[in-house]
Amino acid sequence: MSTIGYDEGGSEVAERPELASQALEAAVYNDPLNSWCADCSAADPDWASISLGTVLCIQCAGVHRSLPPEISKIKSLKLDKWTNAEIEVLRVVGNTLAKSIYDSRLSYTHKRVSFRTPMGLRQFILQEKYGGGPAVEDVAHPAAHNAAVQIAKMSTSLLADSPRRREGWLMKKGKDTDKWAPRWFELDFPTLTYWACDKKGDGKPEILGVPKETMRLTDTMVTLRSDRTFATKFGLQITYRKGDQDGDSNEFRNFFVSVESGEALTAWLNDIRTNKGLLLGLDKSMIGTPRGTAILAELSREVVREGWLQKTGPKGTGWKKRWVTLHDNRLLYYSSEFAAIAKGNIVINRECRVEPVPERVPHNHCFIVCTSQVGVGRSYLFQAETEATAASWVETIRSVCSNADLIVSPDATVPPEDSAAAVGVPSP
Repeated sequence: MSTIGYDEGGSEVAERPELASQALEAAVYNDPLNSWCADCSAADPDWASISLGTVLCIQCAGVHRSLPPEISKIKSLKLDKWTNAEIEVLRVVGNTLAKSIYDSRLSYTHKRVSFRTPMGLRQFILQEKYGGGPAVEDVAHPAAHNAAVQIAKMSTSLLADSPRRREGWLMKKGKDTDKWAPRWFELDFPTLTYWACDKKGDGKPEILGVPKETMRLTDTMVTLRSDRTFATKFGLQITYRKGDQDGDSNEFRNFFVSVESGEALTAWLNDIRTNKGLLLGLDKSMIGTPRGTAILAELSREVVREGWLQKTGPKGTGWKKRWVTLHDNRLLYYSSEFAAIAKGNIVINRECRVEPVPERVPHNHCFIVCTSQVGVGRSYLFQAETEATAASWVETIRSVCSNADLIVSPDATVPPEDSAAAVGVPSP
């Protein structure tokens, strides 16, 4: 069996590999998600965990080999011999069902690994993800399996009855430079605050002075971030929507910080999200309810998609390269990948219309985001490098539009502010 497909970034991928046997091939390709790595979504994986029932790329398979064999045992889909029992595990489980269980273990702590995640951070995240061992017994009969119950059961252990408090030195990237400097951070309830005071020793400074920023946790999203420009391999991105207590602001500010160890990374990320959950009213009695499910999704929300796109300027004149991120119900765009301030943002909700632009427009691979299904609305024109990438962005934004009601947002009705006027693109 062979086919041409696209990876999650919209790039064309190679044909599916020839597997060791027809029975193995039938079991693997019975699940559409088995065409991508269960951990990082790399295309055309050719390894598998026979104990977890997942299909993996060579990089993630290497991490799995470092796990105890009772947790994950790796085989090649092309080179190794497979028993009927091992093939049956892949047929019964597969990436779709396994991800609904194992990814939920990272709800409060980590976003999933991507194919760009450095190996050191990838190993740390996957050890956290699979540290509880295999759960094949939970999915031995898929027809009777309820993924929602599994997620609720695993999320319950992450709830807290009282606020978490944490303080310490974190390395922070400068707002307008690539330089990193130590800053004193304190997590309280309901805020996260930092000071730009001199570091003298590892303890708390005697004089803190005036805080540089105090962030309301209800207006923050914190996610894992790792890049070679970071001070350490354990990084966090804190996106904060600035404004008064009524949320009257559309300015978004990114803070990039690094910590010294995986343990510290987990502690800061988990405690920030835990306090936010308490502020949103989450408690154990809400697990399994629609409101509780929505809050858990809000706490574990990650950047849905990000990447470089071209965007028209004011009044549709000229094009500028922008780093675009989609998370929560916001499409934010920046001058660079690690810019501190968003150049603008678009509220994504059920009223939005997202369409590919007809080829009669002078530029190829374009799509339009309009803030209204009918009428004039505000229109934003973007251009991708390839047709596949543009189509993938359209599909992703449409998905967020259709699920907008599930997003716990304090300002869902606040209209976007942007320097660009309607671009005057004809409706597709």
